Amino acid sequence: MNSELVKSPAYRDIAVAAGTAYIYSVSAVDVRGNESAKSEEASERVP
Repeated sequence: MNSELVKSPAYRDIAVAAGTAYIYSVSAVDVRGNESAKSEEASERVP
């Protein structure tokens, strides 16, 4: 979990492996610890 305010809607995964598929989703947490529903999943495959 990221404890810093996210200022732009982007994510860069720098720990990927060739030939591997990755699935990502996001959620938000407010100051009271309430978590939103997760977003739809996005997937990518590293060649």
